[in-house]
Amino acid sequence: MAPTSVLEDTLDKEKSGILVILLDFYQRNSLWHSRIIRLMNMKPLLYWKHFPNGKTNY
Repeated sequence: MAPTSVLEDTLDKEKSGILVILLDFYQRNSLWHSRIIRLMNMKPLLYWKHFPNGKTNY
């Protein structure tokens, strides 16, 4: 599917750029994430308070 306009093409590039930045951030902080997850596994009540819907807010 080719983009219908130059604007859409630019927006797609911006979105993928943001995604790359987020992935880079996640990889750099993967140790931090694993610590948080381990903490949450140890304290399910704390986890429940922070994420009442059961989903992580990344």
